[in-house]
Amino acid sequence: MDSEFFTLSVDGRPVRLADRTLFSVDGAVTDERAYSFIWLPAFLAENDQQFTAGMSQAATLHPWLRKQHALGATIAASGAAMLLLAGSGLTQDMALPLSVPLQIKARKIDPRLRLSQPTDLADRGDIILSPGAAHDAAAVMRGLQRALTHGIGRYLSALYGLPEDEQHESATPQMERAKLLLEQTFASNMAIQMVAERLSISPSAFTRQFRKAFHVSPKAYVQDLRLFSAKTMLERTNRKIDDIAINVGYSDSRLFRMMFKKATGQSAREWRANVQTEKGL
Repeated sequence: MDSEFFTLSVDGRPVRLADRTLFSVDGAVTDERAYSFIWLPAFLAENDQQFTAGMSQAATLHPWLRKQHALGATIAASGAAMLLLAGSGLTQDMALPLSVPLQIKARKIDPRLRLSQPTDLADRGDIILSPGAAHDAAAVMRGLQRALTHGIGRYLSALYGLPEDEQHESATPQMERAKLLLEQTFASNMAIQMVAERLSISPSAFTRQFRKAFHVSPKAYVQDLRLFSAKTMLERTNRKIDDIAINVGYSDSRLFRMMFKKATGQSAREWRANVQTEKGL
């Protein structure tokens, strides 16, 4: 799926970074786009007065964040940016993993906030909270995985040496690699054969070992990946259904339509209409 990335600021003006350089942005948060994943980076303040002023200015983000969340965006925040999500009312059932200095500031802003020690990510699925720089890369990768495709998320995690969210006790390193390769090649009609050849094992042995490791056949896993990717495109793009079928690996769009209806109980056209109506798109 074609994807675009944008950097935004509250007013569309460049942002001054910690090293005092100016960082140019693509626009302001007032635009009407619906985003799949939003990353709110941590920010610094030289003193309490500057911090309070910054939080006050950033409060204009609250309606925009609520709207994007309602439209289905996954939102991740780091450090002090967690307080923006808290102010938006999007973390009411979550404990914020803030550092001690930020916990003190948070208590002054809202004594009712739930806080926790900053030892790991807090992840609700739609909201991801990072305690700070050491966890930021993992938070971004999780968000990208949910906004784009599972395969992209796993690929980027492997590329940057990050640990996987899912571990399978019975999966050998070879089968973990096979799973990642399937997630990278699922749109090819030859995906299973290609992966077996890459691993220098027969397709039948590959199928047997993969099923033992993940309790699903490679064919069924590929179909799940295609269905997930197709749903993402149907929801977030206006591409023709025949084009989506080709992009996820079906040379015969009639077969894609049949498989989609069998899996969801709805035609692809009906599914798109229903999900976009629910999200107000």
